[in-house]
Amino acid sequence: MGMIQDSIEELHGLLIYEINGEKFCSDIKEISTILKPSEANLKLRSAIESYVLFDEFEYKLINIHIMLKFNSPKVMKCSKLILFEVFGKRFGFIVDKIIELVTTDRLFVEKSLDLIPHSDKNFISSILKTQNRIIYMIDFEKITKELDKLSGLLQPVHN
Repeated sequence: MGMIQDSIEELHGLLIYEINGEKFCSDIKEISTILKPSEANLKLRSAIESYVLFDEFEYKLINIHIMLKFNSPKVMKCSKLILFEVFGKRFGFIVDKIIELVTTDRLFVEKSLDLIPHSDKNFISSILKTQNRIIYMIDFEKITKELDKLSGLLQPVHN
């Protein structure tokens, strides 16, 4: 592997992105790739199920805006498609824009860093509060359980 690839694999931190004007974050270790939506190899399995083909793997495309009870996304020039591999599932969703990559070292430098468990909203696991912002952490365990439920509904019935 090249020196740059090795450096990326050793990196620890959070990717901060925006969905419907709110800031969210994900552990960079869970992210497979980030693409422009126009670059994605989008495939339709049915009228309600689509996926992205990347590196010969299928990533189920989910509408995170609807899951978080926001308005449907408008794909803009700065929108990105983030593909994840979490809890043995591959899925992706479109975010309005990428804000920044925050390394773990920088997170610990921030003096007032509070991680508050949050169970009031569907698909939000906790809130990260820093000196000047609030960032929501998406509950990928709940999302993968929801994907399991949905895939069960989409399975053909055999007699």
